[in-house]
Amino acid sequence: MNTCKYCGDNEAIENSHIIPSFICRWVKETSPTNVLRSSINPNVRQQDGEKEPLLCKQCEGEFSTYERAFKKVFSQMANYRKDFPNEIKFTKETLSCITSIAWRVLAGQYYFPKDHLYTRDEVDRFPEFLDKMKEQISSGVQNYTVHFIPCTKEVIKKVGLPQIDFSYYERSFGAEPRIWDDWARFIIYIKIPFGIFVVELVKNNHDIWTGTKLSYENPFLIVNVEKVPPVIGYQVSHFFGEFLKSLSKLTEKQKELMRKDINNFKGDCGSFKTNRKKWD
Repeated sequence: MNTCKYCGDNEAIENSHIIPSFICRWVKETSPTNVLRSSINPNVRQQDGEKEPLLCKQCEGEFSTYERAFKKVFSQMANYRKDFPNEIKFTKETLSCITSIAWRVLAGQYYFPKDHLYTRDEVDRFPEFLDKMKEQISSGVQNYTVHFIPCTKEVIKKVGLPQIDFSYYERSFGAEPRIWDDWARFIIYIKIPFGIFVVELVKNNHDIWTGTKLSYENPFLIVNVEKVPPVIGYQVSHFFGEFLKSLSKLTEKQKELMRKDINNFKGDCGSFKTNRKKWD
């Protein structure tokens, strides 16, 4: 039996989402194929995002409360019928949702590691960060700064992020802890459609962020976003590069399935709208 990694008391369910399920569902529903594919296993058609046995039913219910609040923000961001809002109100609940995603990402790496990106000394410190994130989720105490980068054409150009295919900025989702040598920096990088969130677990004093910090006390104004550290551009390039590598792994059978789904789709959809966008 897996015990809940959040409360430590109850039995964990098997299907705790890392990225909230409504985000995965949005990507599917705005695609002509109505399936998901990951960069790790591009030849597997998936119906849902990554899940781990992290939470019990009670803690899953608590996280769902935060997710319902964040869904309202997400619906403003990821909307092909309306322009990206100039102002977004982040509440304590929406900030708790973002921090809860960061907690799930790090907890997944700590309890169910799939790779060996981190040293033993680094992993041994993960519980310290997990505990402080739990406090931030439940009480709203800002132990860690959360940054938001709206993925609009104007913001991407202004802060100097790579002008890559719009599909990465508008349709991809995923998250990963990133540690620099000697703890020079430690972040949880969270990518969702139309936005990037960064939770700073260990700050680097040389990083310059302007207009990106989230607070539930004041609305977030997109016009104030001016600068992000170069490391964010490196993250974008890295994950987009992994996506391009995954395309080369697609079998002819899977390519044909994708072509068939696209050709059979009638009308327009979000994926098509994103693909028509160009840098100018």
